[in-house]
Amino acid sequence: MEKYASILRPEEGLEGELNNIRLQIQNLDEIISIRDTSELVTYFQVKDSLITQYLFFSAILDYHKRRGQSRGSFLVNRNELNEAVGERLIFLPKKLAAFSYIRSEINLSNQVQTISLKNNQIDIEWVKVRDIPETFSWFENVWKDFNEGKIVK
Repeated sequence: MEKYASILRPEEGLEGELNNIRLQIQNLDEIISIRDTSELVTYFQVKDSLITQYLFFSAILDYHKRRGQSRGSFLVNRNELNEAVGERLIFLPKKLAAFSYIRSEINLSNQVQTISLKNNQIDIEWVKVRDIPETFSWFENVWKDFNEGKIVK
């Protein structure tokens, strides 16, 4: 997780790591042996961690494939830039110069990436974010209207 899903998110090596995680999940029964029922919780924690890591890495790889750019909480890095979409490297000053990051004209900020795992298949969709409601309602007023039957139950 630290190498691919922290503040620095390189594309290089990510697909290989996804394949490693997939193999670990598929072969978990051979990798981990359970001696008694007290180890079941640990087994399921390990399995859950692997599945979570698999989903996170899949989402990050999809973000790279969509040519997503660096954002406020992370820096993306790819070996090849797509200049057709305005990708460019931004270099940080002095001691941080080794951590260049990518900016582009592609803006995914108006979409939300959703991911699910069904029957061992990953489904990733990008959904347009909902508009912010134009009416500004205080919770207390909405709750009062609800309790008085002014809002459909």
